[in-house]
Amino acid sequence: MDEALVTLKAQYDLSHMAFGDLHLEDIHDYRLAQMKQSGLKTLFPLWKSDSWKLARDMIDAGLKGILSCVDSRQLDGNFSGRYFDTQFLKDLPTMVDPCGENGEFHILVIDGPMFNHAIKVELGDTTDVDDLVFTDVKSGALSFP
Repeated sequence: MDEALVTLKAQYDLSHMAFGDLHLEDIHDYRLAQMKQSGLKTLFPLWKSDSWKLARDMIDAGLKGILSCVDSRQLDGNFSGRYFDTQFLKDLPTMVDPCGENGEFHILVIDGPMFNHAIKVELGDTTDVDDLVFTDVKSGALSFP
């Protein structure tokens, strides 16, 4: 990681690195330790944000995504391949972080206000590998409903 950061810092004249962590102290401390030698300033713009409010704000702002991986020990594997939308938030068990902060799921973002255009995708097979349920997301013609 150190070598990659040195290269990126020189190539792009980077001065800061931002992370989207919300509330896991051990991950926060790990990132600070990893970044210390890089000379880059470390930013955590979402740190201590309310996960439910942040998830609703992202959806309301036009972020569109698909759950590409679900840890079925924390969330029903049937959530894999679902859209990250208001219906998802309604169906999500309350003990699950709506941003997947605890590793419950991972989202592939396919559109949002920061995109020039949406990424067209096609959902493929869903596979369970050691309690991680993956849905293949391929380049295609599927648009967000």
